[in-house]
Amino acid sequence: MKVGVILTSDDPVKLYEAATYVATELARGNEVVVFVTGRATLVFAGRLTLPDTPEMKRMKELHVVWDELLAAARPMGVKIIACETASRSSAWANSTTPSSALLTSSLLCIRFWRRWERAG
Repeated sequence: MKVGVILTSDDPVKLYEAATYVATELARGNEVVVFVTGRATLVFAGRLTLPDTPEMKRMKELHVVWDELLAAARPMGVKIIACETASRSSAWANSTTPSSALLTSSLLCIRFWRRWERAG
């Protein structure tokens, strides 16, 4: 079975939840593709540092940080695709929800899913 995950947030808890879901689906033998868009592209590119919240500190203590989970999932075959438009846009760094960038990312997501469904 194919599983698709769209990451749009730079919230460390949401990234952890998604990474856990991805690792679980891979462990079940499913094909997983992650599409990174919005503010999540800044985190993946290293252009945005996540705040040291109590949740983030606890995740680091337990060694369950989202990027470590995805790095461990990489040998299991996870495919990660970044949205070019969102990664090039500086608007994501200045605003939490720029409507034009959200619309562009949404349209790209739709195109991505259509191509992915046809490929499989």
